[in-house]
Amino acid sequence: MENEPKPFNLRLVLLLGTVVALLLIQIAALLPNITTPVERIEYSTRDVLMRLRGAQEPSDNIVIVEIDDFSFNWTGYQWPWPRSYFAEIANQVNQGGGKVIGVDIFLSEPDEDPANDLAFAKALENAPAAVGVVQIFESPVDTFSISTLLQAQPAYKNALDANGITAFTRDEDAIVRSVQAYDIYKDKIYYHWAFEVARLYLDVEPPTQPTDTSIQFNGQAVPLRGKQVLVNFAGPSQTYTTYRAADVHDGITLEENPDAFRGKIVLIGATTVTLQDMYPTPFSTQIPTAGVEIVASTIDTLITGQYLTEAPPWVALAMTIAAALVAAFISRSNRPTMTIVSLDFGDGRLRDRWDYFVFAPTLHPAIRGTAGHALFGNRAAHTGTGSLAGIGEASRPQSVQPFHFARDG
Repeated sequence: MENEPKPFNLRLVLLLGTVVALLLIQIAALLPNITTPVERIEYSTRDVLMRLRGAQEPSDNIVIVEIDDFSFNWTGYQWPWPRSYFAEIANQVNQGGGKVIGVDIFLSEPDEDPANDLAFAKALENAPAAVGVVQIFESPVDTFSISTLLQAQPAYKNALDANGITAFTRDEDAIVRSVQAYDIYKDKIYYHWAFEVARLYLDVEPPTQPTDTSIQFNGQAVPLRGKQVLVNFAGPSQTYTTYRAADVHDGITLEENPDAFRGKIVLIGATTVTLQDMYPTPFSTQIPTAGVEIVASTIDTLITGQYLTEAPPWVALAMTIAAALVAAFISRSNRPTMTIVSLDFGDGRLRDRWDYFVFAPTLHPAIRGTAGHALFGNRAAHTGTGSLAGIGEASRPQSVQPFHFARDG
């Protein structure tokens, strides 16, 4: 009796086709300048999980002096404000015992009155520590590019203890989830000014050994995603203690709270929409967060060491193959229902352990199971002391220079 040909197994063909398609999508996601549908879903999922985790208690040692609409109306100034006004703000912070002043204002253009620059520089020099910002521009010319460094006026050379870059990173969906850890100009490494503020506050050495995937800081390897630090946002806009610039300048803040700045990091920056230094974040896609508040969350992340990272790309590939093997096993089973029940029981036991070790430190008990189920079999971003929201490989972020309110001139 001749052997009869085996029947065409449509299920196996569909299964293999699906697996191959998913693997190709995962491989395509590794290529620069390509965003796959899976990545876009992962962005949204990570943001949802971070919101489910909820806002965390921000550091009491980071406060913001905001250049807000009230202060604009109160002073009657147009932008840029005279540097003498900021000198009075810095003097108030010094009087209140501030430990580090972070100036999120570009000082590259001189004030109309040179005496104002000298006054602000003197106030910053009197601070225990002060940090300014710089910007590195890449200008394409034919087949190459020219780098330009935008830095503070010479008057501030001795007043600032450190300078750092300001670049944020917008992912492909235009949401800011990370900041650029460092950049290089003429063989000199400039770190993000959040690193400079954090190291002066902690009194530790500057960062070292920067690579695309990590950087050494405060005795830890800070995980990077293509030179980007993922920000462990404490919450939405207005999470950190904020004081109006006009109130600080006029002495009202210290009058009401003499310890408002004592021993703290004081960041001076804009929160008004008018100056266009606002960005959507995982916590505030509808109500943008001020750039200075994103920096506050970044500094908080660096000080606490609760870093976010993403599992390597091979994890997703391995999980896809594992899922295909499980599906093939189920499809060949004589009792698929019992097989699925058994696998679900085993999956549940493993998922419980996943929840305990991965999500217990960061998520509310009521949502651990949901988060674990959502992420089980996928890649999870985790903190240095626990784990947190995130699925999927590192995206290829598009590094942008934030349009700071501080564009003097």
